[in-house]
Parts: sequence; C-alpha cells; structure tokens
Amino acid sequence: MTKYIWQELKRVLIKKKISLIIILIVTIVFGGINILKQKTLEEQLEQAKIILNDQIKFKEDEKAINDTKQEISYIEKTLSSIKNYDKSKIDEKILKLEKGNNTQNDYTISLLKYEKKNNIEKNQIMPKGMYAAIDFLAQPTVAIFYILILIILLSDIISGEYTPNTIKMSLTKPISRERIIISKFAVSIIIGASAIIISTIIFTVEAGIRFGLSDYKMPFDVGAKYILNKSLPLTVTTSQMEPVRNSISIVPLWSGIVRFMLIAILVSTATISILIFISTLCRKSLISSIINFILVIVTSLICI
Repeated sequence: MTKYIWQELKRVLIKKKISLIIILIVTIVFGGINILKQKTLEEQLEQAKIILNDQIKFKEDEKAINDTKQEISYIEKTLSSIKNYDKSKIDEKILKLEKGNNTQNDYTISLLKYEKKNNIEKNQIMPKGMYAAIDFLAQPTVAIFYILILIILLSDIISGEYTPNTIKMSLTKPISRERIIISKFAVSIIIGASAIIISTIIFTVEAGIRFGLSDYKMPFDVGAKYILNKSLPLTVTTSQMEPVRNSISIVPLWSGIVRFMLIAILVSTATISILIFISTLCRKSLISSIINFILVIVTSLICI
C-alpha cells in the first residue's frame, strides 16, 4: 500500500506542478495583503477614536457610540495592564487573589501562574506577529481559501482517471478498486495537510516580518467551556457567555497556532472525503470541479 501511495503522490505532484506554483504565489500575496491590514493595539485605539469622533459629529445611533466607547475603554485597559506589568510582583498578586477566595479571580490567578512559570517579560505580552497571524487564521476567508486550494488540487483525483493514459499501471498490473481509493484518499490527506501547514507557516512568517514574533509565549486560552449568563452585560467587547470554572487552559500563543493547524487538518479530512465522493461520481474533471466550486459558494453565502 505504501508503494501505491508514494506513486500516486508523485503522479499528483507532477500533474499539478504548475497549479502548485501558482497556489504558492497566491498564498504569499493573499497572506501579505491581509497581514498588512492587521493593526497594532495603538493603531486600533487611534482608529476607534477617529470612528467615535465621526459618530458624535454625525449624531449616529447612541448604541453604536457606546459600543465604540467600550471598545476604546477595553483597548486602553489592555495597554495599561501591559504598561504596568511587573513580573517581580506576580507572587504578591497571586497570594492576594488566593486569599480573597473569589471564583471570579480563577482565570486571573491561572494567568499570573502561567506568567510566573514561563518567566514572561513585558514585551512578550504585547500582541505582535503571532497574535496577528492567529487573528487572521481565524477569519472565515482563510477557511474558504483552504477549501479552494483543496478543490484545485484534488477535485479530479478520481474523475481524472477516466481520461486517456492515466490507468496504464492498473491495466498492466491489476489493483483492487479499494486500494486505489484508499491510496488516493491517503495522498489527498497528505496534500491537504501539507497545504495547511505550509500556508500557516507563510502567514506567520509574513506577520513576523511586519510585527515581530516577540509574543510567541503570550498567554492563549484553550479548552474553555461556557454557559449562558444573562445577568452579564452584552456589549461590542463582551458577551453573556461565562466560562465554566477551571475549564480554561493557558498555553503559549505558538502552541495555539499549532493547535489551529491540527484542527484545520482534521476538518479538511471531512472536506477531502466530500471532494473524493463527488470525484467518484463524475466522469469529467471539469464537472467535478464545477460542482465543488458551487458547494463552496453556497457554503460561503450561508456562513455570511
């Protein structure tokens, strides 16, 4: 089976070499354009203040004005906490909060313990390139971009076999249909995972070039479970979803990006399964590609 997978992988790479080069160039450009749109906290603060002035000037809806004010307050509070960060006082803060025995301080205590354990410096908690990269990766357009790459590379992986000169090996040395499908599925997973990993690395490098990567150890929340709490205020920067006690784990930001890649690869497996299923139903690659593109457009419209 390994032999068939390797042969199929070589065949796809040779067949799609031009597409791969174009995809690489498009990925670099796509990432570069979007990373350039990312802003530092200071730039976000200035932009929010300009928006607030315009809202007041043109007497816009009171709710919109309040939301902008809350956004400004949130950014200013974040910048202030970073500016006043002093790792020499972490132990004192932890002790004080633990004595208070208040469940609302659980997250703050976990955060302080993480900062102590990892010897976090002030420059490492200021959002930079890693934060910009993961913020960009979380956007729906990136998911659609990944799906389009998979369609371009894999939509004809089986339907393309109906064209001449593509199944000579199967004719001279018969292979079971199950082995062919399994080898093509394995190759599709390899190509899909490689595309996600390489593009994520490209986006992160581009963000690092623009902002730097000093925030690679910045605290990042994972595994949080939430419950609805209608007593909490609902604003532009806050929600009514309250985290369940002790459900949040804090990891370095670089680990968050790795986890994102693993989740994206897992999700891509489902997408690849659909692509292969459609490809088995179509005798022509063009029809298979068109059907897949239509599915992407419909899915995008639903998400929007």
